[in-house]
Amino acid sequence: MSSIGTIYDTFVLQCTKIVYPRVDGVSVTGRNTIIKRGWLLASDMQGLSSVRRGTDYITVALEKGHYQDLPSPIGRQWCAGVMSQPTFGVVLEKGVASFSLQNDSIASGVVGVDVGSAQSERAIKTFYAYEAVPGDTAESIAAALGAQIPGAIVNGAMLSVSGGTIFSVKLSGSSTVSQIVRRQRQRFVVTIWTDQIDVRDVLSTTLDLGLAQCGWVEDTSGHLIFLNYAGCTDGDAMQMQSVYRRDLVYDVDFATTETQISQQMIGFGGTITAGGSSHGYGEEFE
Repeated sequence: MSSIGTIYDTFVLQCTKIVYPRVDGVSVTGRNTIIKRGWLLASDMQGLSSVRRGTDYITVALEKGHYQDLPSPIGRQWCAGVMSQPTFGVVLEKGVASFSLQNDSIASGVVGVDVGSAQSERAIKTFYAYEAVPGDTAESIAAALGAQIPGAIVNGAMLSVSGGTIFSVKLSGSSTVSQIVRRQRQRFVVTIWTDQIDVRDVLSTTLDLGLAQCGWVEDTSGHLIFLNYAGCTDGDAMQMQSVYRRDLVYDVDFATTETQISQQMIGFGGTITAGGSSHGYGEEFE
């Protein structure tokens, strides 16, 4: 979810890419430039790596009093995100399910089995399911699923049913789903601090051009935000102390989103009651 914190980090990341474009780590001015969240500390003004000792600073700060509510999508629809596949497999042969886990992978996914009488495939089947968790092995998945099934026989990573049979197995993964609950605009200020007036011009011009090319940009949470340029100002109140400042102002549009994990459906069933009697449909669940 986009938040004030992820926008801070995104500004710092983008500014770092713009000011340090070279692989050798030299800035566009050739000087040491520190990019950080928040305002300057006393040590940033007076310490060894301070403005007064030739280190330039770029700070990112949230400006109060500039919140604006933006229209949100009607209905708060859920949108599917990235789908993850199960990291384990299962093979069914003659009523015996054999589980396996991919090498060096963390167990995830859901497995379900249809269990019924060995007499006939038309017999009523009961559906059992288990969701794998990190730390599971092929053996523990078979054991956890077998613990739910009456008459289950677990032999290592193999599962069978005494007096019954496993007719089918189903695997599913999961995906992230999200909905926008609010959209807003907040103002951020990117400030340049330096002891050289010409360095201020170089840094501000470079940052202005680089951030102008961002527009819609993915923040550190993976969601899109929009940077609206809102002007710049000079702050020369500390000019007598050889400290030159310039503020680049941006109004950032972003959404507050709710994100959940959604499992794929691997079985269905239920009961309908009418006229004093109940009728099942689909699969019976345990």
